[in-house]
Amino acid sequence: MNAVEATADETIATLRLPGNGTLRLRGDGRLEWSVGGRPVKSGDGIASLLTDVLRTGDTAGIEVSDGRVRLQSAETTGASGSEADADGAARETAIPVDQTNLSIIVDNDTVVKLVSAWGSADRAAAILARVEGSGIAPEFRGAVHWELPGRGEATIAIATEFLGGASDGWTWAADDVLAFLGADGSTEPVWPTAVGQVVARLHATLGAKAPTGLVSSAEVAARANETLDLALAAAAGTDTAARLTARRSALDAALRGPARDLALPLFTAHGDLHVGQLLRRPADDPAAPESYRLIDFDGAPQTTSDAVEPEVPAAVDVAHLLTSIDLVGSVVQRRLGAADSRATEWAARARTQALTAYRRTLDELGASLLGDDRAAAERLLAMLEVEQFAREILYAVRYLPRWLYAPDGALTARFEPTPDQEDPPWTPPASPTISD
Repeated sequence: MNAVEATADETIATLRLPGNGTLRLRGDGRLEWSVGGRPVKSGDGIASLLTDVLRTGDTAGIEVSDGRVRLQSAETTGASGSEADADGAARETAIPVDQTNLSIIVDNDTVVKLVSAWGSADRAAAILARVEGSGIAPEFRGAVHWELPGRGEATIAIATEFLGGASDGWTWAADDVLAFLGADGSTEPVWPTAVGQVVARLHATLGAKAPTGLVSSAEVAARANETLDLALAAAAGTDTAARLTARRSALDAALRGPARDLALPLFTAHGDLHVGQLLRRPADDPAAPESYRLIDFDGAPQTTSDAVEPEVPAAVDVAHLLTSIDLVGSVVQRRLGAADSRATEWAARARTQALTAYRRTLDELGASLLGDDRAAAERLLAMLEVEQFAREILYAVRYLPRWLYAPDGALTARFEPTPDQEDPPWTPPASPTISD
C-alpha cells in the first residue's frame, strides 16, 4: 500500500515473529505489537525472542510483508541466551512505569524496548552505539531495524543491559538531600559532582569532531520569551502566573545574552537531560562509590517522530541538567511538607558543583564545547536555563498539572520579584511523594 494514501488506522506493512507475534505499521506511523491479536505484554515471549535474535544473529523466523529486517549488534553483547522457568518460558517483567514505549526485562539481564512509533527510537540506537563500552550508559546489546521502500529505515526494538538494583534520579537525588537536611548527621550529597562528570564524558564523546555553528542570543531570547508568554497564558488566573509575572523583569534581565553570536560545536546531544535520566546503582564493594548511567536518548518528549531535531550546543543539555537540580529542591520541599530555604540554598551549591565538575572534566578530556569566552558562555547558559524553566512550566500546565509545583517553586526561588507586584508565597502541595 502507498504510505501517502493510507489512512491513520490502515496497515502499511506487517512483520511477523515466531509464536504468533505481529508488528503492524499504521498509516500514521504507529507501530503496534501484538501476540495472537492482543497487545504484547511481559510474558508473551516477544522480548525474549528478540534478545535471542540479537545474540545469535539469526533472523530466519522473522517475515516481513515488505522491506527487510537488519540487526545492529554490539561487538560484545554480554547477553546470554534466555534462561527459562520450570515451565520452559523465559522470564519477562515489564518495567512498571508509564512509558510511550513498552520496555520488558528479560531474565533479569537485558531490557528490550519495543518501539511504538516509526523513527522515534532512531537517535537512541545511534547514540547508544556511539557510547558503547564507555560506561556512560547501560551496555548496548543491539537493535532491530526495519527498512521499507519509500519510507527508509527505522529502529523497532533496542536491547540494553538491565541494571539491577538501580534507581532513577528523582528518587535517589531527593533521598540524599532529605538525609542531608535531616537529623541523622549525613554529609552533603556528592552526586552533583559525579553527575557533572558523567555528562561531560557523554558530551566529549558525542561532540568529538562536531562542526562549529553560530548560536544566536537573539534567537534563544525570542524562544524563551515566546514560551514564557505561552506559559503565562496557560496558567492565567493562578498563583503560578502571578509569581511568574512578578519575576518577568528578572527573567528579561537574564535573557540579555552576549551581544554577538557564539561559535560553538553543534551536535546531537541527549535532548532531555535531567536528573531523572540518571540511574544510580550501589557498588558491589560497600566502600566503593556508586555508579551512574544515563538513559533515555530519545530526545525532547515534545518533538514528534517525523520532526528533524536540530543539532545543538552542549549548553542546552547543561542548562536542562542545572534546572533539574532546582526541581530536586522543590521535590525535597514537597516531601518535607513545607517551603524550606535550606533546600534552595543546597540547590544553588549543587548547581555550582555540577557545573564545575562538568567544566573540569571537559578540560581533562581536551574537549572545548562551551567556547573560550567564559563570560559569554555563562550568559548563554543563563538564557537557556530561563528557556528551560519556561518549557517546564508550560509542559506541566498542559500535560502534567501535578508537576507544576516543581518548576513554579524553583523559578520562584531562583529569581527576585519586582517590588510592589503581587507575589503570593509558594508552598509545596501536601502530598509527600513526586508520583501523587
